[in-house]
Amino acid sequence: MKKLLIILLCTLCIDTIAQQKPFKIDGEVIGADTFKYVYAFDNEIKLLKGVEIKDGKFLLEGTYNPVHRFGAQASAALVFSNNNNVNNILNDSPLSYRNPQSCRVIMEEKINLIYDTNKKRFLLDGGSMNKVQNNFELIRSVYLKSIDSAVISRIKNNIGDREQKTVDELRFFNEMTDQVVKVIKEHPDSEASLKNMIVVIVNQSIPAAKVEKTFNLLSDRLKKSEYGIHVRKNVDRRISDEKQLVNPPYTVGMKLPYFEILNTENKLVKSTTAFGKYTLVDFWATWCVPCRQETPNLIIAHKKFKGKGFKIVAISIDEKNAHKKWLEVIDSDKMNEFVNLFNGNDLSGLAKELKITAIPANFLVDSTGRIVAVNLRGEELQNKLKELLP
Repeated sequence: MKKLLIILLCTLCIDTIAQQKPFKIDGEVIGADTFKYVYAFDNEIKLLKGVEIKDGKFLLEGTYNPVHRFGAQASAALVFSNNNNVNNILNDSPLSYRNPQSCRVIMEEKINLIYDTNKKRFLLDGGSMNKVQNNFELIRSVYLKSIDSAVISRIKNNIGDREQKTVDELRFFNEMTDQVVKVIKEHPDSEASLKNMIVVIVNQSIPAAKVEKTFNLLSDRLKKSEYGIHVRKNVDRRISDEKQLVNPPYTVGMKLPYFEILNTENKLVKSTTAFGKYTLVDFWATWCVPCRQETPNLIIAHKKFKGKGFKIVAISIDEKNAHKKWLEVIDSDKMNEFVNLFNGNDLSGLAKELKITAIPANFLVDSTGRIVAVNLRGEELQNKLKELLP
């Protein structure tokens, strides 16, 4: 029996190692701005490798896991920095789509990359997927330059209108989305096109019919793949979102439904006892990068206002088999002071009742559970709490 167990354990180890694939990213940084380090993070914000940049050149080598949630193509976010503390880098939300010092690559065995800091542009080469991904990175660089130019223009002309900033950024995002659609149409059978469908899906200003039409440009191979089926579900949610405009979901003035959900100690927490004077009920998941990028902002708000009766109830929609990982992320992301609950099984239970179709999503409620604000991000949350809890 003992020998059989040893054989079984060895087999599992071999299988785990066999799943790993090698990668090599040969890169160069050119231009006036210099960086000391470059880091590669995988789909789940796990550090794959970090190296020092010497004489403008670097080589990232290692292995990666090709198997990811929903069958997503393995990718990496490369972040350039002068900081050698990975934890500090993660706290600064470097993986944001808006970070000009980061680049997204599709994991292949050999990748070539040039970062031109003068033009704030990344040039990708190597395998066929990254040749297509290069188009999406160029589109992103134009988008970021447009935002920078608009900011400079507003400063030069002494325009501090927040509404104008929103109008500008929406226009640039729409222009970028149109370009993304063109690349998808030109490369319908590339995993990079399927990966970048997210840009089209999250753009709430374009009709769901256009989102669906763009998805249908993809090849049957991609649409029938595991990740293609997952993306199709997100397209369907966009269609459902438009229909819900006639019958809106829970919003300001309404009361959250009663709930009982298990916490980290496997004990039921009731909504009747979960709320403070004001409570942020936040829906997230360990695999949701934007959710975890928002966590540092939640921690700051909690530290500032917990003494005045502010609480955070963080509800995970991870699948049931991700319970262990949920506990690990709570610890690694320093969420222990929140009331952490496990909704489980994706957008079911309370998440389904609230008609949540995408995360991150949150509701700021008073002590009775009545909603006073929805989907507050970054400084918006702190500004609202300053108003409510002076």
